[in-house]
Amino acid sequence: MRRYKLKYNWGAFKGTGTVTVTRLETTETHKLRVGRRAELVGEYTKRTDVEDDEGETYSLVRSRRLIGTGNLLAGVLLDLLILAVQEAVEKKK
Repeated sequence: MRRYKLKYNWGAFKGTGTVTVTRLETTETHKLRVGRRAELVGEYTKRTDVEDDEGETYSLVRSRRLIGTGNLLAGVLLDLLILAVQEAVEKKK
């Protein structure tokens, strides 16, 4: 298992997180956790026994949904930003 730390700073949207990479038989999984509680918000999975497998990335922000092929964990952070903006707009109403 490998673990990488990350920091993001998009104006009012700041934080830290980790990406944990695990490999089980022929599957490699990258899990993105953010915030103080290390909430799981994204997952990228690919098969290592298939030469051209790009894998798939899922956002777990609101519910588990496919956001695309390839490692798009940065897209999950964008999903979090959009949610934060939507919540801020709702609070102002």
